[in-house]
This record gives sequence, C-alpha cells and structure tokens, in this order.
Amino acid sequence: KVQLACVQAIRNCLDLITFQRGADGKLTKGGQHTRVRNRYCGNEIELFSIGGQGHCHTVSSVMAAFLYPWQDVLGIDMRYRGGFCFSPGYDKKVQESPENHQWLEFSVRPSMGLYTCDLYRQDGWPSQDLLTAPAHDIYQHWLYPHCKLMMLSGKKVRAAEPEITDIDE
Repeated sequence: KVQLACVQAIRNCLDLITFQRGADGKLTKGGQHTRVRNRYCGNEIELFSIGGQGHCHTVSSVMAAFLYPWQDVLGIDMRYRGGFCFSPGYDKKVQESPENHQWLEFSVRPSMGLYTCDLYRQDGWPSQDLLTAPAHDIYQHWLYPHCKLMMLSGKKVRAAEPEITDIDE
C-alpha cells in the first residue's frame, strides 16, 4: 500500500534513535538504556528530528508532528495511543494505569484498515515491521491500548459520518 510506504518514508527522513542504542549506533545488550551525549535530548521537536534520542513518548511525539500535516493528503487518520507493552518477563497482568508505553495508531482510507506505528519497539526489534503493522496482530501479541484516547488538539474525538468517497463502488 502506498499509504504505508509513505509512513515508512516519513520515518526514514527522521534522524532519531531511542535510548536502546549506544554511542556506536548499535543496540545495547538486553535493551539497556543509554544516553548518547552528542544526540539532542531537550524540548525542541525539530532538533529531535535531526539527531535526537528519546523514549517511546518522545519518538512517538516527533513522528506525530511530522505525520500529522500529511494526514489529509495520505488519507490516514492518526491517533496518539498509550497503554501496556508486553515485554520479556511480562507477568501476565495488564494495567490501565500507569501506562508503560506510547505509540501511534492510524486508519487508512477508504478501507479503514487499522495500523500501529511504534518507533520505540521498531528500533529495538528492527527485524519486525512495527512501523506499519496491522493493529489486530500487534494488539493480540505486543500491545494493549488503554481506553483513553490522547488529544492532539482541542477537538473532541467523535465518529465521522462516512463520505461518498469512503465507499467502494
């Protein structure tokens, strides 16, 4: 799908890594967190995009800032999600609060297929496609989204009426 390829292309334009990588750019052993001192880690989203390093909240926020303006052109509806991440050593208990992970979720039009975009886990498991993964697979094996939708603006979250262009003929 072109829409999924475009999401991947936007991610590829960002020079942003997670705290799972060391100064040599390689993944740390066992997912150990490390801070690369020559990488930006502050409050300016544009600086994160050209040499930053962050946790799941940071990398998801940066991706959201660069994907958000393209939503209408790409025919996607993006949501910022938080919830529970099934990690190694997971004790089989899911909790609504506090959430332990954040990611993006998006629907593609006109099919309304639902996908997740998880930059943090993608960086830690590069053999997996976690940037444009079908949500039904991810929510069954990797993530549990809590029921609270994050607000990206002052707009209320509501179901939109289908438009004639949303229906295949």
